[in-house]
Amino acid sequence: MSGKQTTAAQPELISFNGGTSNFSMNYRNEPLYPRVNASGSAKAKNSSFACASSVKRNLPGQQSPAYPPLTAGVRPNDPFTPILRTYANDDVQVRILVGAHQNPHNFTMHGVNWLFEPSNVNSGWRSTQTMGISEHYEYLFKVPAITHPKRPKAKRPKRPKAPPKSKPWTDHLYKTTAARQGQAAGNWGLMRAYKQTRRSLHRLPQNPTPQAAVGVCPADLLAATCTAGSSASEPNANGHRLRCYSVVAASVDELFPGKALVYNSKMDFQTPNALIYLLEEDYNNLQASEPVPGFDKAQGLAEPLVLRAAAGDCIKVQLTNNLNAQTVASLGGYASGQLPVAGQNTANKGLFAPSTVSADVGLHPQLVTRDVARSDGTNAGFNPVQTAAPGASVTYWWYAGNVDASAPANERHIPVEFGASNLIPADPLNHHQYGLFGALVIEPEGSSWTTDPNSRASATVRDSNGEQLFRDFVVIVQDDIALYLDTGNGLTQQNGNGAVNYRTERLMGSNPFGLTRTCADSANPTSCVFSVAAQCTTGNGGSTDCGLGPQIPIQTPMYCARTGHQARFRLLHPGGAVTNQVFELHGHPYLQAPYSTKATHCATPLTQTNLHASQTIGNDVVCPDGDLETPASVSEWKAARMGHGPANHYDVVIEQAGGANYESGDFLYRSYPALHLQSGIWGIFRVTAQEPSAVPARCPSFQQPASASG
Repeated sequence: MSGKQTTAAQPELISFNGGTSNFSMNYRNEPLYPRVNASGSAKAKNSSFACASSVKRNLPGQQSPAYPPLTAGVRPNDPFTPILRTYANDDVQVRILVGAHQNPHNFTMHGVNWLFEPSNVNSGWRSTQTMGISEHYEYLFKVPAITHPKRPKAKRPKRPKAPPKSKPWTDHLYKTTAARQGQAAGNWGLMRAYKQTRRSLHRLPQNPTPQAAVGVCPADLLAATCTAGSSASEPNANGHRLRCYSVVAASVDELFPGKALVYNSKMDFQTPNALIYLLEEDYNNLQASEPVPGFDKAQGLAEPLVLRAAAGDCIKVQLTNNLNAQTVASLGGYASGQLPVAGQNTANKGLFAPSTVSADVGLHPQLVTRDVARSDGTNAGFNPVQTAAPGASVTYWWYAGNVDASAPANERHIPVEFGASNLIPADPLNHHQYGLFGALVIEPEGSSWTTDPNSRASATVRDSNGEQLFRDFVVIVQDDIALYLDTGNGLTQQNGNGAVNYRTERLMGSNPFGLTRTCADSANPTSCVFSVAAQCTTGNGGSTDCGLGPQIPIQTPMYCARTGHQARFRLLHPGGAVTNQVFELHGHPYLQAPYSTKATHCATPLTQTNLHASQTIGNDVVCPDGDLETPASVSEWKAARMGHGPANHYDVVIEQAGGANYESGDFLYRSYPALHLQSGIWGIFRVTAQEPSAVPARCPSFQQPASASG
């Protein structure tokens, strides 16, 4: 701390009523509700700009008396939490410790990756870590030095308006608790990476001078053009491609006029005026009443956005905001917990600060390399605006790998098979509850894939020779959903909801309806809830068969693979409540760290990150673990994955569907805690003796998409 403390300490924390108490770090926090309710510029109340220091807002902590800053370089409207100061291309270690807290914490930092175990090159890349009481983690990473592609020159208007000058630094948002409650309570801050030497910050000996920034992708891919009618360019000399995606943010009310996003058509669970991302081609086909995979316009069914690329690819994403500002304004934003109380004055208790759902949208990716100042999809610190207002578009550039700015020119771009990563929205309080999120999957280098006819969340991945590698399943877990029950007399909001890919199969409902999924045996009404014999209680109190058909008993995603084939479950949790799921898949163990490093890059530096580590996903290991040379991984085998909370990403690699004995049948996947299971977070992994495509009646993803007329 610099300067002398001359004023009495002032309270800075917000107390939250109920089971979730306040969060802080280093005795500091920066609650979001005061920021989005402050007076100031037009963006001061916009939740997508809650973490932006460039937005002028009047906050109590910015008036005297206030603490002096912890470090140099703190600017007006910066958060009160620690500013972590570094240089581009620095090696950084962040040490996280958790004290006596009630809830789990999911730490994440934008734009940097670290190995799950810093001394193990085969431990896999992470951009998030689950933490509990008394745990500690050390994150070792290299701060990227990346440039954004230059925009083509356009004709200047008669009176050009000078664009705002970019700051000589990049702000990386970090969240010590990525859940909505943690963000509301102020568990976030900034890592400020300078591009020029500062007198108040010493340089590291291995990074003594400002490092020239490197293009986000190899030059030939930045200059490539995606083939007409295709989302990819021709491969370059290394087999890598430019992947082009046009994404639209839209209201379901526009896509399905007069209908809601339906989470379960039999139980009447739905989200009116839901907001979703989808491919532009799907948006146009829905407008033209053409069939779209994963969508059913007549029933109000949809699935989240899924983008894929191969390791080494360059990814160009254009995001267009087609949201109607008036529709968004009608949605209910989350209100705060209990506001600050002056001493023990109970007169202020029960007061809540509102938030509004932002009409500005962005797509924040994980793991892939990007210029955080322009392609992070989030408005943070003094970075330029990276979101699109209604009617506007924004373009992002991402690289599927690591970039080493200090390496020789032809060795700077390192392909990495990152696997699953979240596409997280810009509003940290509200967007996720209405459905604004997606998935980005980085597949093996040189691979191709074919999505199933009726679901982009399920695909078959093949190598460069066309041989099948594995079945690929995206599993996006949801909680904290703005879900409603249609009782026949209007909609009633439901609490404690869970879902997978916009679908739920709740085992319990709100009173007076009791069990929503039950059995005819009154003595044991839960004995058959996972089978075709289950009965569903509808919103108006009636009863109906739960199945979509006699062979498909649920509305949550069913994933299909042939016996003996490899399968990968891409587990994602883009945002939600301060609770963590425990993913379990019956009958199929998997490695905790299914990652491998090439033999030429086995060294594990102690003070910096090996950017060539964990380049591939799989159970075969080339690099030894210490002195132990083995062709097999020494990672633990798991049957459940704990800590699956907001911002978490993980890959479950199944070597043989059906196990060692090639058993066909239905295997349950679920979140293990009883409350999560009851809330609807479960489904079926169906293993068939034939190729799933040969038995589409048994696999919904292989059925033809429904007509979009409705």
